Formats: sequence, structure tokens, C-alpha cells
Amino acid sequence: MHSPTTFRPPTAAAGLQRLIPRSDRSLAYTLLAPAILTLLVILLVPLAYNLWLSTYQYNLLRPRQTAFTGLGNYIDILTNPAHLNALWITVAFTAFAVLAQTLIGTALALLLNIDFPGNHLVRTLVLMPMLISEVVAALSWRLIFHTEFGLLNALLGVVGIGPKVWLGEDLSFVSVLVVEIWQHTPFVMLIILAGLQTIPNELIEASRVDGASRWQRFRFVVLPLLVPIILLALVFRTMFTLRVFTPVWVLTSGGPADSTLVIGIDIYRTAFRYYDLGAAAALSIILLVVTLIITLAYMRLLRREALS
Repeated sequence: MHSPTTFRPPTAAAGLQRLIPRSDRSLAYTLLAPAILTLLVILLVPLAYNLWLSTYQYNLLRPRQTAFTGLGNYIDILTNPAHLNALWITVAFTAFAVLAQTLIGTALALLLNIDFPGNHLVRTLVLMPMLISEVVAALSWRLIFHTEFGLLNALLGVVGIGPKVWLGEDLSFVSVLVVEIWQHTPFVMLIILAGLQTIPNELIEASRVDGASRWQRFRFVVLPLLVPIILLALVFRTMFTLRVFTPVWVLTSGGPADSTLVIGIDIYRTAFRYYDLGAAAALSIILLVVTLIITLAYMRLLRREALS
């Protein structure tokens, strides 16, 4: 007797391939090939060169004295307290920024998902920080944080609080973090708001009829459906925040006393202040690896949510 075979329903992709003639698929691949090849060249060639450069001791002022070091640059970085400090500052900055953006963005999305007079105007105002150039936003906040003439210290003076050195060693990390949260929370809000629009009203109405409170409707109906959307927003914001450079450079340039030295600025300093391109390349590869590890962890969670 033949063992019974398990029936596997055809997937949507397989069904679509049967519907599209082979000649049309070949034409589609042919038309896409130049764009895909160009994209691969743009991405892979610089990455390969950077990986090769990271294994050499290459000083920009002495290009003829290049020497192969293998993993020497990586070992030096991972045993150098200054580079390790930049890595930990970057991870801490990313963790605080992404957590705050997710919580505030979700709250704003839930609020703006309610229909009230002026809803569209409020949405536009909330999205405005995201539309401003990072350089312009950082320069504006630099004026706000100014110790003598800044708006923030002026407001504190009204309530009887003395001026603070917002970009000093004690408060610089928090100040830069505030700017990052302010500018990029609207991005998270926009993604989650789009996800809220896809939730069927029938589910919410059914839970309301069953006697669920507002919190229970959010906890047991809305939130489980939003988890994949929130994870998607986390993926984007984590990748971008790990590579943060512009607001930190404009506000503090990594100081004072390296209190805001994120790895992006560390790479810039190593390459263009100390002219050590090999170490800078190794730093960028380490940043890439950290980003890939965190992104793959998010993707695994997304896959688990999709299968559950």
C-alpha cells in the first residue's frame, strides 16, 4: 500500500506563476535585470571595498605605507575603551529613543484615530517635525538650548528656575535624545495610524457589545493586531537611530567629554581627524553587524507573529 500523502494547498505565489505565461515572466525578469544589477553594484561594491579596507592599516596621509592587519583593526576597536564607549552610547541612545518614539507614537496614533473636529489639522501639525531637515531642526534646537538666550531657559526663568547648561556634560545626552524623539516620533505615529485604519470596526463593535471596557478593547483586540505594525516601525527606527549622526554633530559634535559620542561620529573622527581609514572601515562593519543582529531579531519576532 502506498502511504497517504499530505495535501498541500497551492500558495498564492504558485498560483500566480501558473496564471502568468512563461514568456511574460521572462520579459519581466529581463526588464528588471538592469535595475537589480545596478542596485547590487551600488550596494555590494562599496561594502566589499569597505570590508577589504577594514583588514588593512591604511592612513590617509601615508597611503603607500599600507599594511595587512587581518583582524587587527577589529581587535584594537574591541579593546579600546573610547570605541567601546561610543558603541555603548549608541546602543543606549537607540534603546531610549526607539522606546520613547514607540510609546508616544502609539499614544498619538490612538488619539488621532478618533474622529474629532480639527483632526486633519492636528495630524498635519504632528507630522511637521518629520518634514523638517535634520540640520535645520538641530540648529533650531541649538538656539532653544542656548544657555543665555535660549527659549527653554527663558521659560524656566518665568517659573523661578535658574538657567541650565543643556548641552553641557550632564544634560547633553538627554538634550540630544529629546531632539531625536521630537523629530522622528511622527514617523512611528504615521505607521501605527495606518495600521489602526486597517482594523475592522466590526471587531471593536463586537467587543463593545460583549461589555469590554476601553482598556480591554485595546489590550485584547487592538494591540494584538497592531503588534506586527509596531515591530515594523521598530525595525525602521532602530536601523536609522543606530546610524544617527546629523543632530548629534550639529548640537554637540560628540562632546562634551565624549558624552554624546555615538558610533557615527566616532567613524567620522577616526577617518577624517585621525586619518585612520582602516579602523574607520572596521567600525562601520561592526555597526553593520550590530544592525543586522538587531534587525534579524525583529524579523524573527515578525515571522513568529505572522505564524501565530
